[in-house]
Amino acid sequence: MKNHLQTVSLLSVVTLLSLISPASADESADENPAKLKDPITAPEIKKRPDAAEDTKDLPPVKSLHSDVKLPVRVASFTTGFILGTPVSIVRAFGRQTKAGSKDLIGESKNPVLLATTYLFSVPFAFAGAPFEGVGMSAINSWNGSGDEPFGKESFSLQPSEE
Repeated sequence: MKNHLQTVSLLSVVTLLSLISPASADESADENPAKLKDPITAPEIKKRPDAAEDTKDLPPVKSLHSDVKLPVRVASFTTGFILGTPVSIVRAFGRQTKAGSKDLIGESKNPVLLATTYLFSVPFAFAGAPFEGVGMSAINSWNGSGDEPFGKESFSLQPSEE
């Protein structure tokens, strides 16, 4: 048994060395001294024209950094997440029920079909809405706590996009 372990370990070392050594030989062969340029004698890189000219027509970009201090943001996030989760779950329930009905019958306005598909979609929305609601509540409360702490978006009360 001891000889078998020594043979296996010797084979693994030889395999690792064979994998390592060709790569290092290829790297040294690829290193062409003609490709390397002296930074002093190399031609200067042309700079692009002023970037402000290119972005005149673009809308302002929302800052990635928040002006809100961290303790206020954490308090706003926590409060918004706890109080906004039920709101977000109810909104997700309605959104998923409507989407399930639309998937089944399309854009039909027939009240009998709508009632039937809503009844069929409710159990599926009941199962999926808590998961979507908790995730959306976390996203809304984090985004809202950075923009306007303790605002409507932090509590998932912003108007829906639909």
